[in-house]
Amino acid sequence: MRKMIMIVCMICLAVTGCAYGGGSNERNEETITLDQIKSVFESHGIPLTAKTDINPGAVFSRAYNDINPEQFNYNTSQSISIYIYSSSKEAKKGLEDFANSWAAADLAPYRSHHVANVLFFYGAETTLGEEHVTMAIEELKALTKK
Repeated sequence: MRKMIMIVCMICLAVTGCAYGGGSNERNEETITLDQIKSVFESHGIPLTAKTDINPGAVFSRAYNDINPEQFNYNTSQSISIYIYSSSKEAKKGLEDFANSWAAADLAPYRSHHVANVLFFYGAETTLGEEHVTMAIEELKALTKK
């Protein structure tokens, strides 16, 4: 059952990812910077602190489409990995790389978002602060639609 849920999640991620920037000219598309991400998260009561106890073999510590994540802690014990690509197209390739790398794996529950040139991955073992993360992600999406 978990594998089926994982497959459904991957399909949803791929479909959702295709909705952003698909028809835009890559040179004119909006991109998001790490400073913007930190600022938006902070404005929603989620200060991001650089993660110091990084496990290089962990799923969300690995490079996807040749990009290593920026890793942060929030809400004391939760972590988030942020992959910043040069374009939405490259982020989609990163999402595909992730999906291909872990398609048969039985991963712990997680959430992910694709916004413009950025992928976000974080654990779903708790919903502490989930509504704030969702609001921050929605604000970042709005920034790229201006």
